[in-house]
Amino acid sequence: MYKDIGHLINIEKKGDELSFHLFLHPSYENSLPVYETVINKIRRITLTDSLKDKIEIKIYSVAEFHSLEEDHPSVDISTIYKVPVEVFFNRNTKIFKEQLFLTIIKNVASGFSSPFPKIHMNAVVTGTDFFDREEVVKQIWENLTANQNVLLCAPRRYGKTSLMRNLDATANNNGFTPVMIDLENIQTPEEFLAKIEVALEARDITDTEKEQRIRATVEVIEYNWQEEGHKFFSALDPSNGKLLFLLDECPYMLDTFLGKKQDTDYPTQETKERVNRFLEWFADIRETIKDRALFLLTGSVHLPTFLKDNELSPEHFTDFQTINLPYFEPNFCRDYVEAILLGMDVFIEDDRINKIVELNTPGIPYFIQITLMYVEDLYRKNPKFTVDDLEYIYEEKITGPDGRRHFDTFERHFKRYGPRRDSGAKAVLKELSQAGEEGLAKHRLKQTYDSINRLETSDFDIVIENLQYDFYIEKIQNTDQYRFQSRILKDYWRKNQRV
Repeated sequence: MYKDIGHLINIEKKGDELSFHLFLHPSYENSLPVYETVINKIRRITLTDSLKDKIEIKIYSVAEFHSLEEDHPSVDISTIYKVPVEVFFNRNTKIFKEQLFLTIIKNVASGFSSPFPKIHMNAVVTGTDFFDREEVVKQIWENLTANQNVLLCAPRRYGKTSLMRNLDATANNNGFTPVMIDLENIQTPEEFLAKIEVALEARDITDTEKEQRIRATVEVIEYNWQEEGHKFFSALDPSNGKLLFLLDECPYMLDTFLGKKQDTDYPTQETKERVNRFLEWFADIRETIKDRALFLLTGSVHLPTFLKDNELSPEHFTDFQTINLPYFEPNFCRDYVEAILLGMDVFIEDDRINKIVELNTPGIPYFIQITLMYVEDLYRKNPKFTVDDLEYIYEEKITGPDGRRHFDTFERHFKRYGPRRDSGAKAVLKELSQAGEEGLAKHRLKQTYDSINRLETSDFDIVIENLQYDFYIEKIQNTDQYRFQSRILKDYWRKNQRV
């Protein structure tokens, strides 16, 4: 009965046929006060000036859902998203979930085909799925417009590549012409230069044609690439907007330049000197063209630690401003969780949502999506599942042995550390996984590392820096204590790893 009585909320993008039709209804008689509160809050919702210019919200009372098309012939009833009104009301705080509702409005205003983010495991995300990065994107553009190169830092699975795709898509609106290049498979400095040249001069050809041009360019510049590079960059024309080079996986490229055919190889002094000469040349190029082009670098390996570990000079990157890609704060984490659940037609009470947020604080998109994948399956089997059911799924399916496939990427990190560091790093993680929220002091972790790697104690600082970057270990502010940053990784490691 109550599911057919409600309000139709039309969220329409002005000057566009794009609209989103939301039908809110009470679920039972006792929810009528909640229903009235939510509808009144939507009527009085405050939009920013930019949203007011793009969005119009129309609200209609509906006495019978199935007769809605008769009263609103322009609305296709099959496109209406039917939602219990309780979804937008927090029963604990007695507050309308305004930010969740605004998420829908913002996504309609942006012209996205769906107002809800979706689960994309192991994939680069765009549009609606690119969630809660407004502040860091703003910070990056502020640095770039101030003529400052940017080094973007974050562990794996934080969404660095997705953010770069967003910068690539919005660069023209910010006065830049973007050039996005994946550096991971570049073998030589001359190929680095050739790939940039082809990316700039042949944007509209196929990938196969680009590869052919890159090989041909390498043959031409192979023996004088430094000089050719200076000529090429010095001739850049910024008339169509300042160039922005978005370069992903820089450390992997440098690894190849160092002659590492596998992660455990160690570079020779000769190769280190050769790579330092390349970095010096690259820094000189950036200085020469800073009035015409800027650079944003990132990668799955922490560049400052990589340079230190391979005895490469950090002085060649002093023109970069480091920006750390943060995890989701609890409020944004909750909005993200609830928005995905809405898109999946999963309607659960606040106590279960609170537990999901608790398990995923700090909010790391990859782990949130793993959790919600299991939550959806649980909901389909039993929509009335309890917090205890959620705890069981977390302990047995997510962080238990069944979840190992989701953590393979973290297992592979140790191959990069090399055999002389592998066991010591694992011992440090094992000890941290058993520690409380107060963590463990650095000297205690060093003792653990030294007891395993007796002859390689000088590696400890490098290992700790890598673990901070790769495994979400953090140094507790204003202390000398370390702990796991991610509860999920901590619990997974405690249960599944053996030293």
